[in-house]
Amino acid sequence: MDCCIYEAIRGMWSDTQIIRTPPGAYDSHGRWEEPIPFEMTVKAVIQPAQAHELVKVPEGRRTKGSVVVYTQTKLQTADVKSKVQPDVILWHGDRYQVEALEDWTDDGGFYKVLALEIGQ
Repeated sequence: MDCCIYEAIRGMWSDTQIIRTPPGAYDSHGRWEEPIPFEMTVKAVIQPAQAHELVKVPEGRRTKGSVVVYTQTKLQTADVKSKVQPDVILWHGDRYQVEALEDWTDDGGFYKVLALEIGQ
């Protein structure tokens, strides 16, 4: 069913600001260098998340505001092993952290992203 979503939303893309933090690294002297976050603009459609989409989120975090984002840009989720920070989506004056990503690029030409509001 999600593969048909692309047809419905392709004319609704809007510019959306994303804050991405690259992985940090150690310099040649063994000192940790903090990464510098940067902003980028992607085309996306953002909708409030529905209850059935929150099953991927631990119960204690389901009380936060949540959105579903459809985009052709692969957004980052957290990855402790590779020291990757999750992307942050700026929408209606609030910040949402990417929690889950579904790859629908083969079937629909987009990624479906679940993001939770930060600081609520």
